[in-house]
Amino acid sequence: MKHMKRILLWMGLFEFLSPNVGVNLNAATIYSVGASGDYSTIASAYAVCTGSTDYLIEIQSDYVTESLPINLGALANKSSINTVTIRPKIGVTNLAVSGTAAQIFYFNGADFVILDGRPGGSGAGDFNISNTSTSASRRAIEFGGSATNNQIQYCTIKGSNASTTITTAGIIYFGNTNNDNNTITNCSISNASGGNPAFCIVSSGATAPNENNNNTLSANSIYNFTRAAIEINSNNYVWSIT
Repeated sequence: MKHMKRILLWMGLFEFLSPNVGVNLNAATIYSVGASGDYSTIASAYAVCTGSTDYLIEIQSDYVTESLPINLGALANKSSINTVTIRPKIGVTNLAVSGTAAQIFYFNGADFVILDGRPGGSGAGDFNISNTSTSASRRAIEFGGSATNNQIQYCTIKGSNASTTITTAGIIYFGNTNNDNNTITNCSISNASGGNPAFCIVSSGATAPNENNNNTLSANSIYNFTRAAIEINSNNYVWSIT
């Protein structure tokens, strides 16, 4: 592993604010991911982001899809001012992570993680996350294990999960264990090469105290599905969908 890079970003160079997550990467620990990077996998870079600081994981052009799912578990010291941002490095184009695993990205108890599809954090998104399996419970992104205060933005998210059963459906899925205060915004969400999914975004929820609350879906383009774009089941409260 190469030495980790620590740089000081100019005040205001990168600032992101939302109702759930705030980031101002003035002093961020930066890890590059790829064949010539600090780490070869997103998962291994993410696992060391445990300090009381912001972290930036930048995916290089020589990145090769790793073993899936990419598991984003709970990390120590994460907060609205100590976040982890995962994004393509500036100049990287047509970045894609694709497969047929249960999930491509699994927010498994993750908190304050930002998945940003924009290379370098600005401009148009250029990050394709795709699960091509038509089987039940095969998703591009899943929130589980009390994943909170996460943000997915400017990504292209695709899936072909044909299941019509709520607990096994969806190409983006919120499980039943307090997955709260998460935001999906400015994403394109549609079918993968395997075919059209039944549902694009599904939240199952569970009885108190395990509801999925205060999640936000905003400014997304959702299309090519056979049942519904969004299916919010019972035991989900105070969602914002615009």
